[in-house]
Amino acid sequence: MVILGIADGPDSGAALVVDDRVVGTEEQERHDQRPRSRAFPELAVDGVLRQAGLRPRDVNLIGVAGRFTPPLIVRRNRRFSGLTDSSPFSAAANLAVFWSGALRQTGFGALEAERAAEWLELQFRNRGFAPQRLVTVDIHKALAEAVYRCQPDDEVLVLTLHPQGDGAACAVHVGRAGQLDRVFEQRGFGALHLHLGRAYSALGLELLIDDDRLFGLAGRGAPRDDLLDLLHSRIAVSDGRLTTGGRFGRRGGARAVYSALAAASPPDAAASLVRHLAEVVRDLVRFYVRAHRCRVVGLGGILLENPRIIAAVADLDEVERVTCHPTPGFASLPVGAAVGLAGTRPQALPVPGLGAEVDFAACRGAVRAAGRVGEAMSDPALALGDALAVGPVGRFAGRAGFGRAGLGTRAVLVRADRPEWMAAARARLGRAAEEEPAVVALPGFHPPPSSARLGGCVEIAVAAPKVDPTFAAAFPAVVAPDGRAVWQVVSPGGDPDLHGAMLRLAARTGCKAIAAWPLSGGREPVVSRPADALRAWSGPLVLGDLLVGERT
Repeated sequence: MVILGIADGPDSGAALVVDDRVVGTEEQERHDQRPRSRAFPELAVDGVLRQAGLRPRDVNLIGVAGRFTPPLIVRRNRRFSGLTDSSPFSAAANLAVFWSGALRQTGFGALEAERAAEWLELQFRNRGFAPQRLVTVDIHKALAEAVYRCQPDDEVLVLTLHPQGDGAACAVHVGRAGQLDRVFEQRGFGALHLHLGRAYSALGLELLIDDDRLFGLAGRGAPRDDLLDLLHSRIAVSDGRLTTGGRFGRRGGARAVYSALAAASPPDAAASLVRHLAEVVRDLVRFYVRAHRCRVVGLGGILLENPRIIAAVADLDEVERVTCHPTPGFASLPVGAAVGLAGTRPQALPVPGLGAEVDFAACRGAVRAAGRVGEAMSDPALALGDALAVGPVGRFAGRAGFGRAGLGTRAVLVRADRPEWMAAARARLGRAAEEEPAVVALPGFHPPPSSARLGGCVEIAVAAPKVDPTFAAAFPAVVAPDGRAVWQVVSPGGDPDLHGAMLRLAARTGCKAIAAWPLSGGREPVVSRPADALRAWSGPLVLGDLLVGERT
């Protein structure tokens, strides 16, 4: 059975399941280089089929994440997708949230989903697909399926927070014996979606696009009690439900919150916002862990892409372990749509062994076209380790992996004990001053105190746990002022070349941790072509099986 999953909202993408196994997943933004691309994921679909060596007519089922999000009018006319990006204080933003909630709570949502499925199936058939059927999947269901079926535990409580997700803000599922059942959903509550957009705007940030900057700013500031009180007046938790202290659309009290955030220093405002969101999530987790007596907690949705919030949940005494999809937000939707239809048994995804494989011939052609010099590597681990000993190195090798830096496969890597090299790499890439790198460490090297509770989260760099003081003192440049770091453990089974390179680096220099920046320029998505890798990084670069020297 071949099942294709897609998502066609922000972070559109595709995933492919063949005989109960995820064989490919790609984000559209890596192809069109548009951050959080809202384009229909044609290139991502082509990519996952190419990975599996299959053709469109080989696909048996298609699952589309989003029953009526995005709306059918946007699906049919992509030029309208910008309408959802209007000011979070505008009437259009209020209307979009109201419309999504109204569809969920009336019969019109089912009608809209039915019309969307018919139109989507026609588009696929026009591209040579002949599926037995096409199904639209509720966004919260797809998020929860991605979490539950892409980790190894049999019994998991899954919380998803995804504002305006098919008209619901929050859902709770319990997975047992391979069955995932919804035990709670909170329909409507558009206040959460509007709150996030308005809070980002108050900080001078753009929702979805500037998430990494928000996380980084939060690590540099201190939560303020007055801001926390105001934020809790907007969004709180009561009896397992999100509540708000002000009426929907009311100007006075609501605007005071965002005015106060705008007046505060950006780091303190960001730290207050992230602390408040973490407290909301922790209150929800406590309630449902106690109600369902399940202490392994899965997290999904855009609000839970925040690595500090994931780490905060792991700190709860009520929680035994936290699990996430390697890309907890929008990017997990196509995987969830596919694995949910397939009913795959819970199993960890290969890390980082998904995504497009590097084409060695394309790498050689790109090097020639760029006028650079590349030397074939007989031992990639040895070559990379020796290069890391003397300076920052870009890496475009293996499969594309997940997330901002492909878990080290689409990254610029720097010794964690050389802050001056890290600053130079950040400047060369044009990364924001507050953006944090991932800390890539060898197994057993200064594991964060909460490692046991974070489980596989420390293998996929989705959490920012507190690190031990010894590590913070030795590597201050990769640890935020709040004592946290986005942590990734690289194992010999996950990425043997990177693991071997780090062993080589440790043998030569004693350094057992490196920093990883996304291989991209500024706010651009991670690159997906060899030519783009050469453009993004002018320093030494592992490109497929070549070690390319610095551009002169």
